[in-house]
Amino acid sequence: SPQERPQALINVKIVVVKPADRLTIIVSKKVSGKAVERNLIKRRIREAVHSFSTYPKLTIIALPPIVRKPFSEIKSAIEQSMK
Repeated sequence: SPQERPQALINVKIVVVKPADRLTIIVSKKVSGKAVERNLIKRRIREAVHSFSTYPKLTIIALPPIVRKPFSEIKSAIEQSMK
């Protein structure tokens, strides 16, 4: 049924824009006002993308529900988006 989507897609919001010149990760202040949290999100996204592709050429925009999500949820959401 339509409501049985993977849990990661419901809890982690990202937008993947293809193609791009290089890997670009955008996490605005609307996601988190704290630079430490924004940088943590960027590092998690970067590591998740690199686990699927050596030289990805994507633009990823993180949306507010990604805050405080574990790496496993972020990784599965990116994997679903890259298919």
